[in-house]
Amino acid sequence: MRITILDVEYPKHKPFRVYIYPTIKSVYEAFFDGELKGKIMTSLDNAKIIKTPVKEAMKNGKKQGCWGFVHDKNSIHLWFNHNIVTTDLYTLLSHEIAHLTRPYHISFKKEEAKAQKYQDVTELAISLGDKILKKDYNEQT
Repeated sequence: MRITILDVEYPKHKPFRVYIYPTIKSVYEAFFDGELKGKIMTSLDNAKIIKTPVKEAMKNGKKQGCWGFVHDKNSIHLWFNHNIVTTDLYTLLSHEIAHLTRPYHISFKKEEAKAQKYQDVTELAISLGDKILKKDYNEQT
């Protein structure tokens, strides 16, 4: 299995590393240290926390086209389908970068809510930017 490693240095953020896995199964194996058993905590848009069986979560991630996680507040591990809509990859990255950003919350629910905010802002910025670039708006003088 070949994992791509990308070292990220950005002036406004502490350095971190991105591990890109070739399959969704391989990124889940990294998350679970090889054993694809049990359940994974995930969140919904309404910030409700649910526990999903691993096999079902993998199926959902595959449908979504990408999945990732943060390890030790210094690395992002992810898989993405190369036919993914670019916006979906950007929102995944913003969500995971949020987990690398202070303040860190001990509460899983609060930490996920913070990351979801980053993701929501990214989605809005992309949507608004696309409208502006396509001049898909009413000009007023």
